[in-house]
Amino acid sequence: MSPAVSPRQAGILLPADVEASFMKALHSNDPLSDVDVALFTREIFFKAANKLSSLDEDIRRLQISLHELVERRGLLQETLNHWHGVVCPRRTIPNEILTEIFMHVCRGFDVEEENDCPWLFRLWKDLVLGTLALWANFSLDSLRFMTSSRTLPMLRKALSLSASSPLTFLYYAAAFYTDITKAEADDVRCEMTEI
Repeated sequence: MSPAVSPRQAGILLPADVEASFMKALHSNDPLSDVDVALFTREIFFKAANKLSSLDEDIRRLQISLHELVERRGLLQETLNHWHGVVCPRRTIPNEILTEIFMHVCRGFDVEEENDCPWLFRLWKDLVLGTLALWANFSLDSLRFMTSSRTLPMLRKALSLSASSPLTFLYYAAAFYTDITKAEADDVRCEMTEI
C-alpha cells in the first residue's frame, strides 16, 4: 500500500493542528468522534471537493485551448503544405518534358478513374488539361460504363479536351450482363449516340 498523502501534499491548506489530527486518524483504526468527523468534513472534504471542481474547470479550459491550438496547427500545416509548391523543384521542369512524362504515365487512361493522371500541382493540371493528345487516348470498360454514373461525364470531358486530335481508345466489351436491365442498356446507347 502506498504511503498516505497529506492534505498539504494534495494542495489543501489546513491549520497545522487539523492536519496533524487528520494524519493521526488516517494512520489508525480508532473511531472518530462526532466533532472530528464534522471538522474533517468541513475542513478537508468540502475543500477537496471545491479543489476538484476547480481542477475540472482548469482541465476543461485547457482542453478547449488545446483543441483550438490543434485546429490552428492543422490549418497552418495545410497552408504550409500548399506554400511548399512555390519553392518546389518540380516547377523548374520544362513543360515539354512534363508533357512527355504525362503522355507515358497517363497513356490509355480509364475514363471511369478521374484520378489516373497526376493533378498534384496547378501548373501540372493546367498543362495536362491543355495537352490535347493526352485526352485523345483512353480506355473504356463496357460493364463499368453501364453501371457508373461518372463515365459519360468523363467521356464527354475527354472528347472535349481532345479537340481535333485523332482518337485512340480501347473498348472492353463484356460478354454478358447480369445486373443491367435492357432499359438501362438502351438508355446508355442513347447517351452514347448523343456524344
